[in-house]
Amino acid sequence: MDRFISLIVNLALTFSSLAASAATTVPMPTKELERINSRYDDFFRWIKARDERYERSQIATDDRKKAEKAHAEMLEREREKYVKERKAKPDLGPLRLKWEQQVKEQQEQMELLRRRYVEQRDEVEQYLKKGRTIPEMKEYDLEGY
Repeated sequence: MDRFISLIVNLALTFSSLAASAATTVPMPTKELERINSRYDDFFRWIKARDERYERSQIATDDRKKAEKAHAEMLEREREKYVKERKAKPDLGPLRLKWEQQVKEQQEQMELLRRRYVEQRDEVEQYLKKGRTIPEMKEYDLEGY
């Protein structure tokens, strides 16, 4: 136990003398002091520049909003002016009647062509029925199957 106490006392004395000598004998180097001051100066310059950028951004945003509002108001005035001055829609009644007549004539023409085709088809079928025919089994050479 004696040894333990003496070791603790020696360590305490050693560290206390080192701390006292370090505090009194080691001055802060000027370059280190300059570096620290430079860091602080740079930090506060950066903060100031950031705030100035934010203010410029706000000013630009306000200007943009004013310009957009003025543009929207101008568009609304022009729209109202157009609504007041626009021409009336033309009357499509005569054109519609003319178109309906054309459609009706076209349908009649298509019906006439359809009837002619049906008559011609029926006539051809009658000729084919009256004419001579080849038995299917011979025509396709399937007679022995």
